[in-house]
Amino acid sequence: MAFLYFDIETWSPSKELIPSECKIITIQYQDTKGNLTILKEWESDEKTILKQFYDYFSNILQTEMTTFLIGFNHLRFDIPVLIFRLVKYEIDTYEKILDKFLRQPFITDLRQALLPFNDMRHKGLNADTLAERLGLCSPAYKNSEIPQLYEKKEYDKIIEHVKGDMKFLNDLSWIIKNDQQKLARLSQAE
Repeated sequence: MAFLYFDIETWSPSKELIPSECKIITIQYQDTKGNLTILKEWESDEKTILKQFYDYFSNILQTEMTTFLIGFNHLRFDIPVLIFRLVKYEIDTYEKILDKFLRQPFITDLRQALLPFNDMRHKGLNADTLAERLGLCSPAYKNSEIPQLYEKKEYDKIIEHVKGDMKFLNDLSWIIKNDQQKLARLSQAE
């Protein structure tokens, strides 16, 4: 059984989060043993990091009976952008890419998992608000700051954000599994 915590960071010239315009600048994942890997577009190119991640994930799917892909808002953003970019670069066929990311793994989107604790509303379920409401450390920089950091080539700050994001993801996952009292506070907040 494999658990893979997964996230991406993107940049877009139009500042919109449209998959066809979003360039993936980092792909980060943490395996079951806690090993964090950060693939950086600025060290090679987008196609190379996409291929590296695709090959790594394909290998996990082949070698593990059960694979869990865990992220935050990745059903609405990360996975659609990843699929779009993999298809754009013809890393594999559309059908095989969809199969690998939507059918084979069990997908856990922690944002979706929190909806019942937030009166089935998405409002208030962003990382910064959740960190404050649940007493978690939030990343040093907001997601909205990443494009500017990328344009300024402040890659060390992006890496700092990525590490904080992955810690947030792990801590949030632990709370969802183990601390129902803390989750109950979400519906009482505001």
